[in-house]
Amino acid sequence: MGKFILLTLGAFLLIAASLVSGYFYIQGLSTGQNPWYLLFIILICISLAAFCMLKASSIKNPFFTDDMDNAPLENDPSIATTGLQNAVEKNNAIVSEWRKTNHMKDKMTMIKVSTNAQQKR
Repeated sequence: MGKFILLTLGAFLLIAASLVSGYFYIQGLSTGQNPWYLLFIILICISLAAFCMLKASSIKNPFFTDDMDNAPLENDPSIATTGLQNAVEKNNAIVSEWRKTNHMKDKMTMIKVSTNAQQKR
């Protein structure tokens, strides 16, 4: 855990250093100088920060992975397929009822339009 925090803080410090170097680079340009070495420092800081973040992301975090490593997956009730199958069947039944309702609504609208057209004649 200490290595994770160290790499993350290092990456943030390198990003801050690149922002400060960028500020001094812009100040140098506004005074008429060409501080090319600051661009080199900015690129190095950003590259090192990205490297630190990648290394920190590859470290296993014990706060989140410890509980999941020892859990058996075969007896987990949240992975049961029967509940999922029942949900799919229930969803299909609701969709078919909805289609029937829309079909009947369309028929009723057509009947209403045709009766209004006949009454206007």
